[in-house]
Amino acid sequence: MTSDETCIAAPFQPGDTLAYLDAVARSFPDLARTTAWAGSAFDAQPRLVWAQSRAGAWAAGSEFSFALKSRDGHAFLGVCGLGRIDWTHRCGNLSFWTATGQTRRGVATCGARAVISFGFTQLGLARIEILTAVDNIATCRVAEKLGATKEGVLAARLMISGKRRDAALYAMTAPPA
Repeated sequence: MTSDETCIAAPFQPGDTLAYLDAVARSFPDLARTTAWAGSAFDAQPRLVWAQSRAGAWAAGSEFSFALKSRDGHAFLGVCGLGRIDWTHRCGNLSFWTATGQTRRGVATCGARAVISFGFTQLGLARIEILTAVDNIATCRVAEKLGATKEGVLAARLMISGKRRDAALYAMTAPPA
């Protein structure tokens, strides 16, 4: 789809599955601390089901997942996507993660910029939100780099590794036409 000096963001393909599973397995300790979907113990089966569902979710218009890869397309760096799409109100939720060992290189920001552009220009979304644990400093930093506005803190909004966590809500709106 798009690239810059940091990464390439392209729609998730079946051929990305093995690299994705490997990246999740290697990154699991970090993911379990910061993401609701990781759970408290790594299990490849739900991750495989997720990977296999990407084409159907895209076709249904419910989720749009992108693989983040190195500029040469060989290294799998992470995932970025839009989900929880509310077509009535034209808003969606931006999520992203970067594989352990690939963080602090601008990968999440690169992928998120591409996916935000896709959301506003291709999907016609009016609003994109980022919901993250308040202590997930890396995601909060990316949201700020993207120009998202912190709209507030939602008490006990997320369940991460079996524990209730407060969440920061960031949002951005489509540029004027």
